[in-house]
Amino acid sequence: MGARSASALQWAPYAVACYFLSIIPCLIYDVAFNIHIYNQRQKMISVFDTLKRFLITLPVNVIVCRTGSIRMMFLIPFLCPALSVAALFVTQLFIWNKNRRLSPFTLIDYEYETIGKSVLLTAKNTKSDIGRLCEGVENFSRENAITGFQSYILHISFEEVLQLVGEQAYGCDESKQLCVYLYLTDDEVITTIRFEGKSFDPVEFIKNNKSFTKTKSEDTTWIRDLIIDTLIFKTCKKKIYDTTFGINNLTLVFDRHLVHKYIAAYKL
Repeated sequence: MGARSASALQWAPYAVACYFLSIIPCLIYDVAFNIHIYNQRQKMISVFDTLKRFLITLPVNVIVCRTGSIRMMFLIPFLCPALSVAALFVTQLFIWNKNRRLSPFTLIDYEYETIGKSVLLTAKNTKSDIGRLCEGVENFSRENAITGFQSYILHISFEEVLQLVGEQAYGCDESKQLCVYLYLTDDEVITTIRFEGKSFDPVEFIKNNKSFTKTKSEDTTWIRDLIIDTLIFKTCKKKIYDTTFGINNLTLVFDRHLVHKYIAAYKL
C-alpha cells in the first residue's frame, strides 16, 4: 500500500530513519539481557526488565503523546530502548561498584584466571584413563592445600560423573575424549567438564536416578551417595549446563570452605 498523501511522504524518511536507528539500542539491550541470563543473573535482569516497562516505556509514551509532537512520536521506538540501555548500564555500575572484580559491561568476573590456580586434564573414554585423570585431580587438589579427604572426595566425584558421561553420552566409545578443567581460588572450587556427543547433563541424571541412603560404615558403597548428596547438591553454589556447537559444558562452582564443613560432618 505505502504512503500516498503529501504529509505522509514528507514524514516517511524521518520515520524510516528513526526505525533503523532504534535497532542499535534494541540489539544492545537484547545482547546484555541474554548475557545476564547465561551468567545466572535471571532474577536481576527479570526484575529490571519488568520495572523498565513501568518506569521507562510507559512514562515515555504518556509524555510524548501528551506533547502531541509527531517528531517525538516517531522517536519513541528509539527513546525507550535507548533509555533502557542507559538505565541497565547505571544498574550494572552500581553492582560493579560493590565488586570491582566484575566487568562493568557484563558483570562477569574475568579475573579468575589471574588470581587462582588451574589445571586442564584430558582422558580417553576408558576406565584406566579416567582413573588417571581423577588421580591428577586429587594430586592437584593436595598440592594446593585442599585436605586429603576432601581431595579424595573430588577424585571420586569426577570418577562418578565421567563414567556416566562415557556410558550415556558416548555409548562406551573408547575413542572419545573427556576434558576436565579445575580452577581454585581462595574462596571457590570451580570445575568444568567438556565432552562431545549427545546432550547429557550428568548431575540431573544422578539427581533423578540415585538417592542418598546412609548405610553402615563397613559398607563402602555409601561413599558415592555421600559425594552426590553432600558435595554436589548441598555445597554447589552454581551449576551451569549448556551445549555450544555440539560441545557439552558442565560447570559446578563450590564454596571452598563450605565443602570442607559438609564433608567434615560425614568424615569417619
